[in-house]
Amino acid sequence: MSKHVKALIAGTSAVTLMFVPAFADDTTEIENTQVNDAADVLSLLRLDTGDAGNATLATAAMGNALEVDVNEPHDVSNDQTFSGSVRGEAETTLNSLDGTAITSATAMGNAAVLDFESDADVTSTQTAADGSTVDAAATLNVNSYAMSSITASQAAANAVEINAETASVVGQFTQDSGANVTARTTLNAPTGGLGWMAAGAAAANGNNITTSGFDADQILDVDQTNRGRISADMQVDAGGGSEFMTVASQAQGNGVDLNNQWGYAHIQGQQTNDGEVDANTNVVIDDFDIDSIIMASEAIGNSALLSNQGADTWMGIAQTNRANVNATTTFEGGVGGEVTGSAAAYGNAATSYVCSNCPGVEARGQVNQTNSGNVTSTFQTTYQSGWGVIGSATAVGNSATFVSERPGESQ
Repeated sequence: MSKHVKALIAGTSAVTLMFVPAFADDTTEIENTQVNDAADVLSLLRLDTGDAGNATLATAAMGNALEVDVNEPHDVSNDQTFSGSVRGEAETTLNSLDGTAITSATAMGNAAVLDFESDADVTSTQTAADGSTVDAAATLNVNSYAMSSITASQAAANAVEINAETASVVGQFTQDSGANVTARTTLNAPTGGLGWMAAGAAAANGNNITTSGFDADQILDVDQTNRGRISADMQVDAGGGSEFMTVASQAQGNGVDLNNQWGYAHIQGQQTNDGEVDANTNVVIDDFDIDSIIMASEAIGNSALLSNQGADTWMGIAQTNRANVNATTTFEGGVGGEVTGSAAAYGNAATSYVCSNCPGVEARGQVNQTNSGNVTSTFQTTYQSGWGVIGSATAVGNSATFVSERPGESQ
């Protein structure tokens, strides 16, 4: 980040924070310190059955976990350190299913979920040591058919989730990770079919912060650094597809996402990614009849998203990506219906959006982006015949978008 940008961000922050209530004066303290020291954490869940009506499997593995749910003003201090390995694995194997099969796996090195119904100050530091691993794997094996299925994996080295309804939150978040993170989802039915509906997703993050607010101010100061390899892999191998299939993979080194309504929304700070980021979606189906297949992959080195309704926004972010970013989507099939596929890769991406129900509401900010990594997107399809193909591939080194619009209007 240049000195000029630092000064702009710091100056704007100082002015903004002068008008933010000082919640720390008379509030209850929550202090959390957790260390998972070179330990292995494994959560394994498997189901093997013949014919079934419905089947639900959900597993989660975490090195350190914090949950806060309060309705009075609070200060929260969180310090989590993780080294070692975390793996969450869920696998469903069946002959036939007339209902719905849900299979999900989650793995987190450090995780914090904060629910506020009153104002809060938050300071959070999460560290995932170099050489550590975080893996999530969700698998559905079908011999004959499954009428409906949802299969998903999610993995992150460091993750913070904030839900703030009518609660103003001022937060400082530091996330540092050298862990390798992998999320893999597999739909495996080489001799069977996937029935009426099939959905699959794989999401992998080095560092991630998500905030949802309503009717109050949300102000985030973030410092995210990732050095580990981040990989999301979505695989489908089936003898027959489903009538409606949606599968996707998403991988990002660093991500912050603030969604607010009817209160000021503010993100400032920096994101640095030095770890390779790969998102891969691969679908192989023999015959897919009248099926509609939607498939996507998205890979981002650094991502910042800010969305608000009815009040001003400020995004002051410096993003630096020095690693390769790859998104690949491939389809191979026989005779079938329609295929829609996309692959999108970004070194750095920042988006600020405000829906201005009131006149004068603006999306403001200062974005500084530097990319030196190779950014590649690929979409490829091969099949005998079908209704048609809609495909897109997007690769961007640096992307910054500011949007302000009123309901019913489009830019």
